[in-house]
Amino acid sequence: MPQSIKTQVREFCTAAGQPFSYDIARNVYIWFGMLWGLPIPLVTITLHYVFLSALNHASPLAEILTTPIQWFFMVHPLLFGTLFGILGSVRKEKERQVAALIDELQVLSTCDPLTGLSNRRNFTTIFNDELARLS
Repeated sequence: MPQSIKTQVREFCTAAGQPFSYDIARNVYIWFGMLWGLPIPLVTITLHYVFLSALNHASPLAEILTTPIQWFFMVHPLLFGTLFGILGSVRKEKERQVAALIDELQVLSTCDPLTGLSNRRNFTTIFNDELARLS
């Protein structure tokens, strides 16, 4: 069931305010994002270096590091790390919601919703647990 863009933006903004989104030690999505963004500056710096070397510039690396567009490209791993960290928080929240729904379904599958009494499935589960404990 597709969600609306408004809902997705709200979830993203909520996740952007969560500390987990920026916790480099626990959120592996940050590292994934940084690695995903790393080829951008590597390729642009390498190409810039090759082109400047072909033109026989005295210090191509110094010129590359003073080019504003290269600084923009060098920030990409940080931007991608931040973005993926926030998306990791969105995923963590979705997994929490799914786990809560599974727990609710587990309760509903062992109890009658109208009376609140245990049903046969609950009896067989408890019976099997007791047999395993006695064995």
